[in-house]
Amino acid sequence: MIFYLIAISTWLSSCQKNEPLQGLQNRQRMVSAQILEQNTCANEVQSLAVQDPATQNIQDIRSTYFAKKIDYSKLKTVLNLSTDQTIQWIRSQNIDIFKIPSRNRRPASVNIQNCDLFKNIDYASAALQEKWEAMDPSGLKNVGLYIPHWKASRNAKNKSVILVSELTDRWTLVHEYVHALFDRQQNQKHSHDQDLVLRFERSYAQFQKYDIQYLSTPISNEEKLKQVQLWIQTATDFSNLLTSFTLEEIAVESILREAYVRQQFLNVTKSSFDLAGQYIQTSILKAKTQMGYRLAEADRTLAVLELLQKNSYFVQKEYVKTLRLKAKFKSWDQQISQIENSLRSN
Repeated sequence: MIFYLIAISTWLSSCQKNEPLQGLQNRQRMVSAQILEQNTCANEVQSLAVQDPATQNIQDIRSTYFAKKIDYSKLKTVLNLSTDQTIQWIRSQNIDIFKIPSRNRRPASVNIQNCDLFKNIDYASAALQEKWEAMDPSGLKNVGLYIPHWKASRNAKNKSVILVSELTDRWTLVHEYVHALFDRQQNQKHSHDQDLVLRFERSYAQFQKYDIQYLSTPISNEEKLKQVQLWIQTATDFSNLLTSFTLEEIAVESILREAYVRQQFLNVTKSSFDLAGQYIQTSILKAKTQMGYRLAEADRTLAVLELLQKNSYFVQKEYVKTLRLKAKFKSWDQQISQIENSLRSN
């Protein structure tokens, strides 16, 4: 009988083309730069109000989309700041910020107002610019990039890094900061993106050893179970990557758009809000395509397990794992549907 589906190779190859597996959080928007609205500079303030020391260490950990956790107290702090205040606040959180020179000329609206939102940010070093260019060789897509401290490792300061295009705006800066907040909650669980990447690459390489044609021939129950286990491992590792990259992009922009609608996210432009919606739609299309493959694979894996000895402890164990993976993918699909409904209403 045919145990495995040919579609597995399709989504795995698609993952390698579409997902940034290098461990960097690659943040792309629909355009190369934001054309700033005429009132962008009006609310810029050059000094950061001193926060009460008693409130700095108070955490408000919340679960957001796709079970990602965030310290909402820190997010709430940054939502109503000016760009310059935002820069100061992020730096106070042990995160370095640098800007990347644009290959395009500065938008006319900035020239007219002589407004440089990131005048207090230094240009990135050659090493950091290489990381930026590695993710976007054309220089036309990226407007922001978050690099966790374990990947940045520029020096002994053990700081994470945020890179922003010199032509982008505060929305992008806050977007990258939200990635940092997500990352810190993950770090508390000792889970790092480089581990996810290595695990996926190993499990995928192991799975590839099984030829599709071979899987179409009669094989023993032991071999079928082994193939089920390989799929479970590969699907699990990939789901971890999906939630660390594509789904996280959706979560970040959804959180910021909701804050904007509630009039909590200030000193940003309506064009940034609209672009965030477009970016979410693009990311959703990618995620739903991949999860469609995942759900089909889970159903076929369950069908194979049901044909094996149901009273076997090992079969039951893999059956439960497959059910849990299927439930996870369905939960993600439901959350994406909720986000899509929100996009239509706003």
